[in-house]
Amino acid sequence: MMGPHGSHLTLDEQLLIIAWIRHLYTGDVEEADWLTDEQKKAFKPYKEHGSSSDEAQKVAAADEVCKVSAR
Repeated sequence: MMGPHGSHLTLDEQLLIIAWIRHLYTGDVEEADWLTDEQKKAFKPYKEHGSSSDEAQKVAAADEVCKVSAR
């Protein structure tokens, strides 16, 4: 069982983790209460890797931005 690790992360690292998890959301956008109405209009559900090489490159680039560095 994994214990809490909040005290080992900075606030920025915690927010990056939250953003990473939320970008994986594939449910109904209307139920995503963390999004504003404007964000809901622009929301694109996460797609599995490999739909196209161009799409895979975009996902890989987004993954790089969202990575939290290990200490």
